[in-house]
Amino acid sequence: MNNGMKKRGLSPLISWILIIAFSVAMAMLIIPAMIDNIKGNLPKSNIEYCNDVRVSLTDANSTWRTSTNNASLHVSVKNDGSFTVQKFTIGRETTTNSQQWCEYSNVSLAPGNSGELSLDIDTNYYFDVSKNSFTQCETSSSSSTETMVVGLELVPWITVEGESINCDNQRVVIKDTIGLNRII
Repeated sequence: MNNGMKKRGLSPLISWILIIAFSVAMAMLIIPAMIDNIKGNLPKSNIEYCNDVRVSLTDANSTWRTSTNNASLHVSVKNDGSFTVQKFTIGRETTTNSQQWCEYSNVSLAPGNSGELSLDIDTNYYFDVSKNSFTQCETSSSSSTETMVVGLELVPWITVEGESINCDNQRVVIKDTIGLNRII
């Protein structure tokens, strides 16, 4: 009587259960590997780039010195970080002006290198909100012996993939009236 029956393999229900179980098992193996791969390839945020930026102020005698000949402030800076610092934004407060900011462009201070920045103490610097840019820091021959610097802030900028990044979290702040106004 069984001569007319053909042999069949697994029932269709069992085959569908096996296909779904195999798919779930493969997904459990592949998805964690893909997540780790994606996390490793995401671009760094600006703050992460800036965590590798280190700027220190160096000078043989003192960090800051003022010259009464031209009433300018000279800042010796060393790049201790991993990125080349392309420019600095400098905020300075004097006895005659509240804090004003200027931009010191085209610095290109490579890691491990030092440089000197100079800016005029008496010049009024303004932030142009409409252009989202700062007035360039400048030094001139104007003379003033009465103006004293009471605070200075230095913010490094780096360039990553053609984009300028303001590393405000690596800002250097000096509030030392004696150190900022040493006359040499």
